[in-house]
Amino acid sequence: MRKYISFFVGVSFIFAAFLRADATIEIIKVSGRFAIINKGANQGLKEGQIFFVKREARNGLSDVCKVKVFRTTANRAAVQQVKQTKSPLLQKGDGLYSSREMHSAALQKSQQPRTKRSTAAVAKKTPPPVLTLAFQTNSFQETKTEVKPINQAAVEHLGVEGASQVRRGITFRTYSQNIRKPWLGLQAGLIIPNGDFGAVYSPSLNFGASYMVEAGSGFNLGLELNNTFVSSSLGGGNVVGAASTSSSLLEVQVALQKFFGRMFFIEAGGGIYRPKIRITSADNFVTTYSSTNFGVFGGGGFFIPTSEYAGIMLKGRLHNYFDQNKIQYFGITAGFKFKVH
Repeated sequence: MRKYISFFVGVSFIFAAFLRADATIEIIKVSGRFAIINKGANQGLKEGQIFFVKREARNGLSDVCKVKVFRTTANRAAVQQVKQTKSPLLQKGDGLYSSREMHSAALQKSQQPRTKRSTAAVAKKTPPPVLTLAFQTNSFQETKTEVKPINQAAVEHLGVEGASQVRRGITFRTYSQNIRKPWLGLQAGLIIPNGDFGAVYSPSLNFGASYMVEAGSGFNLGLELNNTFVSSSLGGGNVVGAASTSSSLLEVQVALQKFFGRMFFIEAGGGIYRPKIRITSADNFVTTYSSTNFGVFGGGGFFIPTSEYAGIMLKGRLHNYFDQNKIQYFGITAGFKFKVH
């Protein structure tokens, strides 16, 4: 049995070497479904040519796939896998054959001289059917051999057309590069008054925008502008004798954020808090009160990236600003941030 196997393998390698002798084109570099080969325009290669890719296996050469030349230089060319598969099939060292070379190799094999052998000798050297089936199975497995795709850095280093077609996902490297650029944020939420402020006003809607840049070491520095339409908790008005009142609170703040990883952050800052009250009397006389005060805040939140260029933000803050009395309230905000190109 071992003698039969050795004979069959030896014949296969001789045939593979014979067919390989005509294969002067081979893959020298692979990047996913793209590859660089060792021949170019000076050797007669042209864009649009189709080649058959074959790979050495234990029982000879196995079929891999077809490739198409899409760019040539003097002594190099770039090829692309024709059939789209889930994983790339090309490997360094694979040989490329034209249809003419494949036909020539098959013709030379058919024209090899045949020697007369006795029926007993032929039967003696013919492998059993089970052994032949095993080798055919191995050939099928070699044909289906796949390689793992290389990383994105290697694709960018390849420097050929078509490399940009490789899909890019949300990676830590691309995320960290993009967060270094300015981000704009649009947000909305509620403020919940506390203490004496809460005795007069009820939870109110808040709207705002932000502009943030990275300051290094996980810190972000930015400017925020928010405006709150404050609702009174006293019904028709919170000033005796007034027919109606309306109040608002403008915040202009500098914020400093510290990220821990990609999502969680804490923040603190301070700025200008400008409350404004508009009172309309029963005889339609309008009086406006406003003041400009300094205040501080602190809090934290989460940022969930939805792509390399955008994400959802959720945060909470405790505010204190210093009027004649210390005014305190809690703010809950949700919003959307996107990168400025």
